[in-house]
Amino acid sequence: MIGEDYKANTAYTFRVPLRGSNGALRTGESPTVAIYLPDGSAEVSPPLVSEIGATGVYGFSYTPMTSGCYTFLVTATDCLSVVFSVQVRSSDRDDTYTRIGAPAGASIAADIAALPTDADVQTASGAALASYDPPTHAELTSGLAGLNDLSSVEAQAAAAAALTAYDPPTNAELTAAVSPLALEATLTAIKGAGWSNETLAAIDALIDAVKAKTDLIPASPAAVGSAMTLTSGERTSIADAVLDEEVNSATATGNSLRAAAKAAWAQGFGRWVLSGTTLTLYGTDGTTPVRTFTLNDAENPTSRTPA
Repeated sequence: MIGEDYKANTAYTFRVPLRGSNGALRTGESPTVAIYLPDGSAEVSPPLVSEIGATGVYGFSYTPMTSGCYTFLVTATDCLSVVFSVQVRSSDRDDTYTRIGAPAGASIAADIAALPTDADVQTASGAALASYDPPTHAELTSGLAGLNDLSSVEAQAAAAAALTAYDPPTNAELTAAVSPLALEATLTAIKGAGWSNETLAAIDALIDAVKAKTDLIPASPAAVGSAMTLTSGERTSIADAVLDEEVNSATATGNSLRAAAKAAWAQGFGRWVLSGTTLTLYGTDGTTPVRTFTLNDAENPTSRTPA
């Protein structure tokens, strides 16, 4: 009953099970029901609740008078209370049905009744078929005349043959066509055709500009991407020139990349010895001094000076 669509001014019967604290159904009880109306007040004349057989299920009848939410509380001695609510509508769902464009008072039943029957659909289909006027043979032939035109087919065959016979120019032919000599030959032919002097002068200037660029191209240019081959001595000379490049200025001593690399290695990885205030850094062999410094204090140095 709780899942029913409730309507005002309609009598309904509600059934609820009563259970003890252990969950077992309780029979022979005398429960009461309190009903709370949509406005929050209590029903002054709640109905009687009676057991249905000896099942532990109890029922009562009630007629909601207005729309809104009704809450029911069923209680009995030593039984768990049962609480549930129902939403009451002022009318059935079908009574409130509204179709877009439907007049006031329209309902689902009325719209269903207005739907065409199978006989109506068959009658309309028969009328449509009876009024259909198919095209004649002459009309179909006229519409397909362009597709059946023999000259059109022959023209298509000729075009296909021309495409098959087409021999595109090679790269060498295209290069020769735009070479300065080819342009000069074209210019000569244009002159013979009686072109204006202004046009010929513009073409001459264009040819001169092209020749000025192409004349710079060597007859046998080097292949792109050829590897450079160096001798062992050339590689050593390049390395020495890079390492001997000065880090600071031309007047500074010991400031080449080579010296900086040695000093960095000695400082970061090499052996060093502190004797008094003298700090000595050694090279990769561990015995050759690279640089000597004088510390400002033997035990707690805060600065050093190259010796």
